[in-house]
Amino acid sequence: MKKILMFIVCLLIFTSSLGNVLAAGVILKIDGEKINYNPAPFIDLKTNRTLVPLRFIAEKMGAKVEWDGEFKLVTIDFKKTTITIKIGNDFAYVNNAKVSLDQKATIVKDRTFVPLRFVSESLGAKVDWDETNKVINIFTGKIPSGTFIEPKFEVEYSEGDFDPEYFRIVLKNAEVYPDEQFQVKVYIDNYPQLNGFEQPSLTANRWDYARKDGWKKIYSYTEKIYGVNKEYYAKREDMKNIKLTSGMKIEFTISLKQISTGIIKDYKGIAILK
Repeated sequence: MKKILMFIVCLLIFTSSLGNVLAAGVILKIDGEKINYNPAPFIDLKTNRTLVPLRFIAEKMGAKVEWDGEFKLVTIDFKKTTITIKIGNDFAYVNNAKVSLDQKATIVKDRTFVPLRFVSESLGAKVDWDETNKVINIFTGKIPSGTFIEPKFEVEYSEGDFDPEYFRIVLKNAEVYPDEQFQVKVYIDNYPQLNGFEQPSLTANRWDYARKDGWKKIYSYTEKIYGVNKEYYAKREDMKNIKLTSGMKIEFTISLKQISTGIIKDYKGIAILK
């Protein structure tokens, strides 16, 4: 036991003499998922900055990393962002814009270490240090796989003559939904006539009856998930089985289903016609 303690003390003295100390016991999480990192980050005692193994962190965030050994240059590509860092420089380039570093990138045991906060935030992530629990949290904005994403539904009303509608129901946070992993449907509770509609068929001069209350896949660009068109109800004679007037209260239920888990949640809402 004494030998082990002596070894640890010697190790700390050695790393401290280099101006660094291993970030022992520090937990790293990316979007809430605990990451078993290798090699370990370390803290530069001169600047009090945490340095992390670049390739490991960047690739865990979904970035591509390239190393030019001749020029000691690291290039990171992630979506629309390109970062270049030269070992030993106190600056880097983010999309060709020069950015100052408060901590130089360095090589330790053939691994490139960079300031955690700079790289993470340059890739669009946020970094939070939980001092109490010794946790580094990196939030990339990516929704962890298997998460049921709570929707943000709103009722909107048309303004002007373009695509006039009595009302529409929109999914305001559609951009955070992974394509084709969720489905949605809307059912009008108090006026079931609004669950049906007509659409032109392949046969000339013919319209077919269809249903609106069916499951539809959500894409990142999906916003409108239901609408009641004014022009349609004004012109189609055979659909005038319901008269829509200002002040009418429309009660609806929106069902959201996560395809992988089969989880279905219902959300109630009301639209007041204008």
